[in-house]
Amino acid sequence: MPIDLSHGPVTLNIEHRIARLQLNQPERRNALGCEALERIEHALEFVEADQKVRVLILSATPAETFCAGAALDEISEGLLTPARFHACLDRLSECSRPTVAAISGNVYGGGAELPLACDFRIGVTGLRLQVPATRIGLCYPPPGIQRYTRQLGAPAAKRILLAGETCNVETLLTMGYLSEAVSPEALADTVTHFAHTLADCAPLAMRAVKQLIDAEATNTWDREIAQAWQTRCDKSLDLKRGLEAARLKRAPDFQGD
Repeated sequence: MPIDLSHGPVTLNIEHRIARLQLNQPERRNALGCEALERIEHALEFVEADQKVRVLILSATPAETFCAGAALDEISEGLLTPARFHACLDRLSECSRPTVAAISGNVYGGGAELPLACDFRIGVTGLRLQVPATRIGLCYPPPGIQRYTRQLGAPAAKRILLAGETCNVETLLTMGYLSEAVSPEALADTVTHFAHTLADCAPLAMRAVKQLIDAEATNTWDREIAQAWQTRCDKSLDLKRGLEAARLKRAPDFQGD
C-alpha cells in the first residue's frame, strides 16, 4: 500500500520543480525511527519517478534540534540497527537530483550525518554540532566515518568523530560542513532561492556532473561511464536549447533530454 506523505513524521511536498522533504517530530528532536526512515526512502522513490522535480530540499519543523539521529529507543528494542540507518542516508546521497539541507537547528549524533548526505548544507547562525560517540565509548559506524572523511577530509572528521568536539557555525563553515550560514528568519528564503537557481540548470547535465563528482570522491571513477555521460550531454537537446538561449540572451527552457 502506498505511503501517504502529506502528513506524519516525514512529509513530502512538490511545487514548482522543487520537492520538500520535511521532518515533523520536534517533540522527539526529529530522531529517525523505522517509520521515518521508510518514509524518507519512499519519498526519494517518488522524487526519482517525477521528471518534473529538479531539486530536493531537506528541512525540519523549526525546533532547537534539527535532527538527533537514529531513534535510541528503537535501537535498544532491537527494531533499528545502525546499518538500517546508514542505508537510508546512502539512498539520500545517491539521489540523482541536487539536494539541499536547510538546517534550522542543532545537529547531534547521527543527526549530524543526515545533512552530510546532501549536496549542499545551509544552516542558521547559532547552531551547534556534536557527535559524542567516543565520549560514551562508541565507535561511530564505519559507513559514517567514510562519509565524514570523504566529504570533509580526515582533519575535520577527527575533530567531529574522534574528539567529539562541539562545533559552532564558524568552525562548520571553515570545515566545509556548511555551504552558508544565515539568520533563522532568512533560512527559508535563502534555501528556496538557491533551489530555484539549481532548478534553472540543465537537469541532464546536473545529473551527470553530480554522479561523476561522487564517483571521483568515492574512488569509483570509470572513464567509460564518464565519457558516456559527456557524449550524452553533448548530443542532448538541452545543450542546443542552452546555446540558442545564450545566443538570444534569454533564459533557456530545459526539458531534461
